[in-house]
Amino acid sequence: MIVIERIIGIYDQVPTSNSEVQRQKIPSSIFMGTNKCLLTMAAAIAMVHLTLLEGTTVRAGILDDWNHNPGDRTSFAAGMEDSADALMSCFNSKFNPNPAPFIDFVNANPSQSFFLHRLWWSKRASTFALSGFTSLDISRLQMLEDQCRSFPGGVIAAAVWQPLIEATPVARDFRGVPQLSPKNAQLLANVTNRLESLFTRMEAAINLSASFGSSGSIASAGLFGSASSSKSPQQQAAATAAACNLRLLLVAELVADEQMAIIMPINAIRNAAFLAVDSPLAAMVDVDLSISAGLAARVLRNQTRAEELVWRSQWEHVAWVLPTFDIHKNVSRLEKNAAVEEALAVPPDQKTTRLRSLWRERHRIHPFAADRYPLGHNATDYDRWFATPYEEYPSSFQEGYEPWFMGPRRAMPPYDVRIRGRYHDKITNVRHAMKLLHFRVAPDIWLVHRPHGLSTSHLGYKHTHSDGSWALDKVIDVKGTKSTAADLYLKADQRFFRDVIIRTTNNSYDGVADETWYHCRSVLPWWRGSFAIGPAMKTTL
Repeated sequence: MIVIERIIGIYDQVPTSNSEVQRQKIPSSIFMGTNKCLLTMAAAIAMVHLTLLEGTTVRAGILDDWNHNPGDRTSFAAGMEDSADALMSCFNSKFNPNPAPFIDFVNANPSQSFFLHRLWWSKRASTFALSGFTSLDISRLQMLEDQCRSFPGGVIAAAVWQPLIEATPVARDFRGVPQLSPKNAQLLANVTNRLESLFTRMEAAINLSASFGSSGSIASAGLFGSASSSKSPQQQAAATAAACNLRLLLVAELVADEQMAIIMPINAIRNAAFLAVDSPLAAMVDVDLSISAGLAARVLRNQTRAEELVWRSQWEHVAWVLPTFDIHKNVSRLEKNAAVEEALAVPPDQKTTRLRSLWRERHRIHPFAADRYPLGHNATDYDRWFATPYEEYPSSFQEGYEPWFMGPRRAMPPYDVRIRGRYHDKITNVRHAMKLLHFRVAPDIWLVHRPHGLSTSHLGYKHTHSDGSWALDKVIDVKGTKSTAADLYLKADQRFFRDVIIRTTNNSYDGVADETWYHCRSVLPWWRGSFAIGPAMKTTL
């Protein structure tokens, strides 16, 4: 049971039928009837009264209880294997052994041919109130490592997609394990080995300068508050970590053709990673982004600030935009990574001087995509951000706006699984989230984008690679009309996006996730049940 639900005393039963699961889709599950709203308001009044009587804050109680309750957070060693097993079990229970064809994507029939082949779950505990989640393919492992090292002590849940082309439905053995072709079995084994190596490195990454106190013993300072000898070994390890506490999912997808094998189901994979998050706050951070050092070093270790973030996200329905920067195109190729690290290392209290100088004077960075898609981040208002060193401010919706953000995990909507590739994948989710949550710009957290090449599903890929035919050049006959796969892909993507615009405008869009999401959402201990909210939910952009 989630902490805030235990305090309020409102906890819906787990749905017992598929129709009930559908009714509990996020975010519809967070709208309560009149009676529950009255109960919620009464509970809030009772909390205030309790605060006045006892001289303590409910906010502190929420975070303190969350930090010390392994049943809620599944962060201690005793519950980790159970958590991993539960996620793998619910995920694979909805596996369809029929390879997904490209035409199904075009016809808005999302693939259900995913299976969770392997799951690695860090043994280190994290007391951070925020976790990140991300998606990637095997070509982006170095970027995942960079991101993990930029968030020491915090949880990153990362789902790695591996497509497997199979001509026919696969059989399953007595354990339910798909019986793949020898070629695919070997491919999956090779990928597994690479992920195992990455996970092992991240688990072993220790900040030696923080590991030993003046007496030479391992320091036991907690992430919140002063040193305490009561910390568990797992918590002590987290406090001295030089990398994130990685939760790594290897998600394989059976596909029927090459077109599906190069168009990443990015939103379905994001949802898979999202399921592994159990903290009060969550942030989807694309794998090519790294996190400013101040988030782990200062913001989340500040107990008062962490309490406030959790409280406001739950009761004021606030989400915080994370300003994001690109490396300037004039920075030489050899200097790009150094420019990234320089921007990440700036302390929050020096953003108006050192960080701003990197943008305005030294031209090492600039607001994300300002040179190619300014609509995507204009509403963040970077000039205002640099002019307000400590204050947050509201961020209003504008067409095309697609910032990265952090918010209340259980109120954040899933990603639309109809969309594959990297065109309207994130913007649809932001549009949905801005209907539900009040967006404000975080004053002391930022992200930096690491430069990289185009993915194979990007329509510009063929113009930068001369390595033979491109799968999306294939001509496909659909009901007597011949089109290239690339054209069909783009038209389908635009169609899905228009549908989201129309339905969010008339308040009929409730997200489009797959069976796996809804099933796991209903049975995983850290997800199931309704989300207890404050008295007023936002319903307009």
